[in-house]
Order: sequence, then C-alpha cells, then structure tokens
Amino acid sequence: MGKSAGQPQEHPTAFKDQPVKREIVTISQEIGGMRWQRRPAMPSIHDKIAQLIRDQDFKPFDTELKAVIRRPGVLKLLWNDFRNSEIVRLKEAVREFPPAITDGTTEWLAEEYKNEQIVFRSDLLASVEGSFIHVEQQTKHNRVVMLRRMAEYANTICASLNYEVQLYQMYYYTGSTRVQWDRKLRKRANIENANWSLVSRFLFVDAGDHDAHAMLSTGNLDYAMLGLLARTIEDEQGFIEGLIDVIYRRYRHNRLELIPKLVTCIIVGSLRDRGMHVWERIPVGDHREVQNVEERVVQTWMAISERQGRDFAAEIAETLTALQAGLGFSFPLEFNLWAMRHISEVQLRALSENVSNFDNVAELLEAAQIQWPPHPVGGRSQTPTFTPKN
Repeated sequence: MGKSAGQPQEHPTAFKDQPVKREIVTISQEIGGMRWQRRPAMPSIHDKIAQLIRDQDFKPFDTELKAVIRRPGVLKLLWNDFRNSEIVRLKEAVREFPPAITDGTTEWLAEEYKNEQIVFRSDLLASVEGSFIHVEQQTKHNRVVMLRRMAEYANTICASLNYEVQLYQMYYYTGSTRVQWDRKLRKRANIENANWSLVSRFLFVDAGDHDAHAMLSTGNLDYAMLGLLARTIEDEQGFIEGLIDVIYRRYRHNRLELIPKLVTCIIVGSLRDRGMHVWERIPVGDHREVQNVEERVVQTWMAISERQGRDFAAEIAETLTALQAGLGFSFPLEFNLWAMRHISEVQLRALSENVSNFDNVAELLEAAQIQWPPHPVGGRSQTPTFTPKN
C-alpha cells in the first residue's frame, strides 16, 4: 500500500505478503505455577471469565482480542477479505467547487464548540507498506458516536504525523446485535460520511457474521479463532473440533504455545457463550494446565482494570499536535513515529517545558536532552538517551 495522491480509491488497497510492524502483547502467554485443586465439572474460572466478558465494559478482554488481530497474517486476511464491501454513502459529498452565495439570509452562529473527550484512545494502529491502518474494535455500537469517533481518530492520528501519511480505517464490531447504518442491516460496508469540507471513510466489519469454516480453511490459526465470534456457526461442534485439532497438530511438541492458544480460544469464544464448548473439546489430561493459565489471565485482567487511566500513546499524539500548533516549525515525521512508540513521560514533559524557548527542532530536542537521531548500534537504531536536568 503506497502513498497515493488526490482522492483515495473507491475500495481500499489490498495487503500484500509484507510484514506489519507491530508490538505483540498478549496476557495469556504466561503459564502459572499455582497449586492444583480438585474442581467441579463446571470450573468456576470459566464462570468468572464469561461474566467479565459479558459485562462488555471490561477492557482487558478487548486487549486479548486485539492481541489476536496483531498476530502474523491476521490483519492482512481480515482487511483483504472485507475491503471490497459495498460502499454506503450516508450523505453525498459536494465534490466540485463550492456553491455561490445567493441573496439568502445569513445567520451567524455560535463560535465555540466543545468536545468533552480530551484523550483519543485508538485501539490498533499498524504501518503497512508505506501506509497506516487504524482498527477500532467495539462491542457496543452507537451510530452517531462511531461516526464522530472514527473521524476524530483519523484527524488526531494524521495531525500527530504532520498529515504526511495515507491512513485507512476499519471499525471491527463484535457486539451481539446487528448494525443499521442507513435503512439496511449491514454485515459489512465501506462507510462514507461526507460534506464538502469533511470526508470520513472507514471499512465496517460485523464479526457476528463471520464465516467460521471459511476462516478455518485459510490455514491461519489466529484468524480462524475470530470465527468463534460469529453469532451462528453451521456445524458448530465440527468447527470447534477442527480448530482444536489444528492447535494440537501445530503445537503438540510445544506446550508453552499449545496451552495459551487453547486459553485464547476459550476467551474469544466466551463472548458468544462458547467458552465451555471449547473447554469440553480439550483433552481432559490438559485441563489442569489450561485452568492454571486461565486463573493467571483473570488475575492479570483485574490488575489491568485497576490501573486503567489515560492512554499514554494517545497523550503523546495529543501533546505533539498541541506543541506543533504553536510553533513555526514541525517535528520530523520520523521523530513523531519514534515518539509514538518510545518517548517516555519525562521526555514528553521536557519537550513541553522547553518548547517556548527555541525556534528550531534541533535546539529544542537538545534542550530536552533527547538524543536525535538515535545512534545506530550493530546496524539497528537504539532509543535516544535522556538524562533529566538537575
């Protein structure tokens, strides 16, 4: 996906077989060393996972699902399978010259418009083949909220990167009820909401209408796991058995991968009340290890829930945008990209404190004691060093 000039194509570009730059973080890859206790036929840990996920406001489940999407090849398959969806224009944009003002009455309106959401917290952002893909996963849907949110995320992400990138967006919906954008219930669509001054486009995918067996046939195990999100699965038992069989054939000699994969299937399936169905098809001899990992997952989820606050990556984007708005210069694109991944809270504060004292980027970064560009070590860039001032 290269950068393109002018208007984007009618349908977003397909992904090729090139790697996605990503940071894979999953909370189910630690195997716990907890003491085994005899449990009833329906382990309480499954009830706990199912209840937490059914609450739908519990963000750590989203973290696990996003970790699946981050795994190799999943985003490529998800994007390429749905990118050619029907284009749904909610409002036809004026694409030529703006209309002339006639003798109609002019009414001056309010000058101040407030937005209560200060921090924009996007779900997934990937750099692919020279472009950027933003994936927003939601379990609850509100038409107006999502139209606004996707436009706000697009503007914030592009502004933080100096509007020098091509950005594509996907709204990945995992809720229980179907979504109506216009007068139809949509399984998938390329949504366009536009007027002359603003055009917002994003790909909408309803995970509840996934074809689970088709996803399993791709050979990508992690992509096939998303099939558990389908509201109905023809021969559901056969699909789950096929999924478990693939896991065992692929990881039978690597239990450090095998057990977490089984746990992920239980977690993803729990959103559609399939967690117990997955559990029942796991060999009894592995139940103890699976339960141990599940307990560690729940413990981690609760810890994450307790410390949730402002998303630092979103704060970085907001701060860099605000800093540049008052400057006569912009940070290099490469610096913005690096900052989104690596800058520390101390470094960000140092930039804010020094920004009014300098008129070029090099002097500002030097004053904040951020070494830029990073020194290459062994052919690879290292994180710029920073020493706080005394």
